[in-house]
Amino acid sequence: MKKQIALLALACAALVAVPAALYAQDSSGGQPAAKSAKVAKKNNANRPLPFRGKVTAVDTTAKTVTVGNRVFNVTSDTKIETNGQTGGALSDIKVGDQITGSSTKDAGGKLTATLIRSGAKDASAGKASAGGKKKKSGTSQN
Repeated sequence: MKKQIALLALACAALVAVPAALYAQDSSGGQPAAKSAKVAKKNNANRPLPFRGKVTAVDTTAKTVTVGNRVFNVTSDTKIETNGQTGGALSDIKVGDQITGSSTKDAGGKLTATLIRSGAKDASAGKASAGGKKKKSGTSQN
């Protein structure tokens, strides 16, 4: 009888200790799931976000590109690709161009372009021949 009571007491102690140990290992620092999601969102706040559209204004003095109603600041860290070639400049982008890219947003809401792609890529680069396999000249296939 004493063994059964001892085993029961040990089992109860284990049931109390296990959740406490799991709570201590929680990496969210004891924050509820909603708060830890906000922290994760805050940590990802500066990740690049994509954009696409037609250029409505280019200001080389202020170093900005306007797409629709959004103004993107261009810095020395901004990578500009024109017609699939890297090393482009802000002056290569013209009003009316279709551009794509990515940008970051700072705490004040200022958008900074990290990448701008303008123009079409070179059609011959990386494209397989349209006909598939070529026939050898001078031979017949039967």
